Amino acid sequence: MTIEAVKIPANIQVEEKIIGPIGLRQIFILIGCGGLSYFFWTMVKDANGGSFLQIAAWSPLVVGAAFAFIKINDVSLLRLLLLGIETFYKPTKRTFGPRQGITINIRTRPVDEKKKTEAKAEAPKEHLEKLSTVLDTSLEALEKQEAEEIGEPSVDNIHASEKENLEEKPNTIVRDIHPPTT
Repeated sequence: MTIEAVKIPANIQVEEKIIGPIGLRQIFILIGCGGLSYFFWTMVKDANGGSFLQIAAWSPLVVGAAFAFIKINDVSLLRLLLLGIETFYKPTKRTFGPRQGITINIRTRPVDEKKKTEAKAEAPKEHLEKLSTVLDTSLEALEKQEAEEIGEPSVDNIHASEKENLEEKPNTIVRDIHPPTT
């Protein structure tokens, strides 16, 4: 089963018409401006204003109708007004070009070349010496050295009386290297 071709509308910017040639945007503009005009008319009527003021109270509806229905070269009056404001604030002659980005200037302290070459030459030798001493020492000696650095007493450094106390009391900490087998 093949899919049938679907026609896609070319002009999708056209407003949907609600009542005859009047669109939803135009109806909202007329309702808003008409309500404002009616409010002004009731205020002038209650204040016993003259006939000129009663006619002037309906001016928001006239202005709203102009913005709703007048189009010049298929451009609405509201859009023409906004474009006019834009041309007032922006220059008439515009230039385009690449923008200069942020420049970062990194400053570093000068380093003597002698110190730099000496440090490079000595660094591998020191690391190799430390590595060879670590590899040459036994595991027991390393544990003993770590215990001394931490401050734990080793069996060799304990007095005779303390050795007896340690032998009498069993160790409370037990480390299993291998998991128990069942």
